Formats: sequence, structure tokens, C-alpha cells
Amino acid sequence: MKRLILLCIGIFWLMLGVKAQPATHVDWQRDLDSLACWLPRLHYNFFTVRSREDFEKGIENWKHQGNNGLSDLQMALKLQQWIATFGDLHTNLNFVPLLDRNRLLPLGLKWMDDGLYIVTAPVGKEGMLGCRLMELNGTPIEVVADSLGTLFSADNEAVRKSMVPNYLCFVQLLEHFGFVPDGKVMFKLASADGNMQLHELTPGSVNPQNLVSFRPEGVALCYRNARTLFSVHYEAADSLLYVQYNKCWSRELEEEYGNREQASRLPSFAALEDSVFATLRHRPVSRLVWDVRFNGGGNSIPGTRLAEKLAGFMHQQDVPPRVYVVLGAATFSSAILNALDFKRLLGACWVGEETSGKPNHLGEVRSFTLPTSGLQVQYSTKYFKNVDEEMNTLVPDVKIPMTFDDFRQGIDPVYEWIKKQ
Repeated sequence: MKRLILLCIGIFWLMLGVKAQPATHVDWQRDLDSLACWLPRLHYNFFTVRSREDFEKGIENWKHQGNNGLSDLQMALKLQQWIATFGDLHTNLNFVPLLDRNRLLPLGLKWMDDGLYIVTAPVGKEGMLGCRLMELNGTPIEVVADSLGTLFSADNEAVRKSMVPNYLCFVQLLEHFGFVPDGKVMFKLASADGNMQLHELTPGSVNPQNLVSFRPEGVALCYRNARTLFSVHYEAADSLLYVQYNKCWSRELEEEYGNREQASRLPSFAALEDSVFATLRHRPVSRLVWDVRFNGGGNSIPGTRLAEKLAGFMHQQDVPPRVYVVLGAATFSSAILNALDFKRLLGACWVGEETSGKPNHLGEVRSFTLPTSGLQVQYSTKYFKNVDEEMNTLVPDVKIPMTFDDFRQGIDPVYEWIKKQ
């Protein structure tokens, strides 16, 4: 169960990788010159939202102001806020190396349809688990989230819900926006029965052994298999074939593009295909579910080819199964392409929540390093156009959000709705 909850809050692994702030002198004038030179030259098209003139004027303003007494972290954060206004989520100044791993909040947060909830807390603070976060040092959490949201370019609300819970754990980011003026962090929480609680946390390093996790009453099927690349489940009572596709990757792709030694430890996509078609041929299937709610992308080709094969199979059936694709806030990149494939080729019904990914997007990210700070600037090198209409998200045909009470009870409202169709 603990591994399940930690999956929802991968920020801990980011925390543990954060290094202490380097004690080096940064010549921001040189770094700004490098940024001005290379970002417009290397990026596919950085000026889709704001103009080149805006960029050049901004660089000159930054150089004129200098760091103006700001720390290197403060300077990097302000630069990243400015870069984010140019509208490419993939293009950013990676300020993480400047964050101090000894100034973290030992929390795991999960943003559900009805609010932001605590699913991991320090030992001794078990009363925080399962509570909704209302305020931070007297500031409504919605205001805190809006400020943290300026650190990245959010194409839609799903992006904000995916990223803000991670950023909330970094005290230095909260200090940057003035929410933690004296190092103290006081949370106002609402428990399941509606009572309000106050909990103070002391920033420090994060040791997973000193954390406790929320234990739901049950675990929905989608969470049971959330750590695997993909899985197949047949529900005989409902004639339902459920494929959970958590990452567009496989043994075959690892062998071709990655580490061949590691490939043998990964599941085979060909085996998944065999299992799907064996079930379709030999068992009654009235509904086929393709769940990509947790899929952040990878390589879209295997999913596209499977959709094409399924379309050929369905055309030969007198009464083909109805097809559903489950979407969620984490659905991004290649998973978006596969969702479009299933809609185009199989007439799939999209169910669930709006996606953080959008059909037409910049991507194929590369990076260069600023000369004196050593910070990396990531940028997009390609534009992927998959539909004629410009959309900021995939909107489900049937919107079915998941509340924290659903999560607490081990209920997947999407799966339950599909079973009734």
C-alpha cells in the first residue's frame, strides 16, 4: 500500500535528488548573453505567444537591472517566471540544482476534483493524512497555487494540477512568493468530518523511512497496476476487457532504443497484443477499455499499430465491442496521440478528466548549459501537428472526475460507469 501512495507523489524522488546550493559566483550578465544567443537560435519557434522584440527587450532589462541584490536562486526563479510567459511548457530554466535538499517539507499531495489532499506525512503527524489542504500560513491554498503556477507555462488546468503539488514541498519556492516569511510553515486542514486542524511543519531533509502514508479502505483496479508499464484484465461478469497502458514503452522499444540488458526485465508489447486478441477471439467482450489516465508518453507507434489492428478486427465482427479510452490529468505526449488514434480508427468514447497534454504541441526537448551558473535551459526542437483544430486539452466525451472520497473508498467512478453501459 505504501508503494501505491508513493507512486502518486513521485516528488520524493525529485527531493532526494536535489543538491545543496552551490557556493559559486554567477556572472548573470554572461548567462543572459548566452540565453539571448542560443535560445532563439535553437528553439523550433520560441515566439508563438510573445514576440522576438519582447524577448530582446526583456533580456536588455534583465542585464540593466542585474541581480539587484537577489540571490542566485531568486534570480533564476524570476528568469523562469519570465521564460514561462512565452508559452512553451517544455522550455524552461532548470532551477532545481539551486534548491537546498535540507529545506523541504516532508509531504505528499494529491490534487483530486474536490481539492488538494495530504497522502503522505511525517511520522507523528498521522492526523494530517487524508485531510484537505485549506491554507498555508493564513493564505488560501488557491492563492498559493496560482503563484506557484507562474513558474511554468500551463496550457490548461490539468498541467497546474499535475505540477503544483510537487512545488508546494519546496520551502524556498514558498519564500520566493512571500508565503513563508520567517521559516515557519503552518497548514490549516479540513478533516473528513469537516473539522479544521492546524499543523506546523519544520523544513528539513526528507527520509522516506520517517514518512507515513494514507491507507484507503480499498484500492481501485487502476491503482493496483499503476506501477507497471501496462497490464490486461478481463472481467467475465461484465464481459469487459480492460487494458491499462501507463507508459508508451516496452521491452521491444527498450531493445531498439535503450539498454538491451535492461530490456529483458520489461514487459513485451507483443505479448500484450496476443493477450488482447486471444481474449477478443475466445471470450465474450462487449466493452474494450484503453486506460491512459496515468500515461505521460514515450513512443506512440506501438499504440497506433494496435489501434489499426483492432480496427481491422472490429470490421469483421457482427457486433463489435464498444471502445472506451480513459483520460486523466497525467495523459500527455504520445498517450495523447494514441487517444486520438483510438477515436479516429475505433470511434472510441473518451471518458474521465481533461488532459495536461494537447494534440498539437512543441516537443522533442534538448538543452544547453549557461556558462557561469551551470544551469540547464531546456527547449523544444519540433512542433507536432496532429489535428487541424487548435485545442489546449483533450476534453472527454463523458466527464467523470475522481474525488478524494472515491480514492478513500477504493472506487474508480470511470470504471464503474463503463461497466453500466
